Amino acid sequence: MIGEDHVRALAQGRIAEYRSLLLALPRGYGKGQRDRATPLSEWLERAKKLPAHEVGRESGTVNRHLTQLQEVLVYIEACGHKIPEFSGVSKLLSKKKGRARDERNPFSPEDLTSIFRQPPWTGCESLKKRMVPGEVIYHDALSIVPYLARYTLARREELCGLDVDDVLEESGIPYIFVRPNEHRTLKNPQSTRRIPLIGEVVRLGLLRYRAEIKSLGHKLLFPELRAASDRTPLGDVFYGDWIKVQNVAVANAAEEKKTFHSFRKVGGADLKDGGVPSELRADILGHFRTGLSGSWHGA
Repeated sequence: MIGEDHVRALAQGRIAEYRSLLLALPRGYGKGQRDRATPLSEWLERAKKLPAHEVGRESGTVNRHLTQLQEVLVYIEACGHKIPEFSGVSKLLSKKKGRARDERNPFSPEDLTSIFRQPPWTGCESLKKRMVPGEVIYHDALSIVPYLARYTLARREELCGLDVDDVLEESGIPYIFVRPNEHRTLKNPQSTRRIPLIGEVVRLGLLRYRAEIKSLGHKLLFPELRAASDRTPLGDVFYGDWIKVQNVAVANAAEEKKTFHSFRKVGGADLKDGGVPSELRADILGHFRTGLSGSWHGA
């Protein structure tokens, strides 16, 4: 990304340039299959025309990229290849304190109403024009993952990475089994959980959709989220379509610190207002577990 083809050219100043580049590129860069075929100079020009909240990586993402780069460079140095003036990335990391999820706010009732009144749920023009009102409703990640997030409180990547065989039924109760699979890991061991599906999810057609996808031979529940690179998170592919919905439905989302994670925030608030004990709330959300592995959790 910074135009060097040999490790000995990666002086400390070039690593700082890499950080600046991450902060200058459009937030959506790298999520499309053909993104890297377009010169970075063109992407940087595009970024100049975008609103501030659509440019640059979040501080946590920048820190992760820099830390991963440092691990590679330290290994290369350990193999005997000196990197000029390399002094690490600690001074380039964001010093922002606190957890990212604590900085996000829940969707309001008005936000939720506005979201689910958009064309993906009320009728759109075509598969390529999902935000244009029309008469067609497609059942796929864009239309299903948001209502699953609302009714299960699961994380974006947990839902986007579900396998067909993760939608199950036991004693007449349908549920999703959030567990590690070949497409994605989980945030922590406590995130493994079974979440029953309420009647509204069944009414909206998830089980029929699952049966159709399985009959077509797919393993992923949302096969359209598979990117060209196996290392691209499925949730990042989904985000490209989701953000178009959010930008229309929740106009001030960036200023109000609302993201897809806001589904979990509002769900957690609902549980608290309903008198659900804090230990059970955390267990439902996958923060930690107090019971046996494989126990039931519902909202």
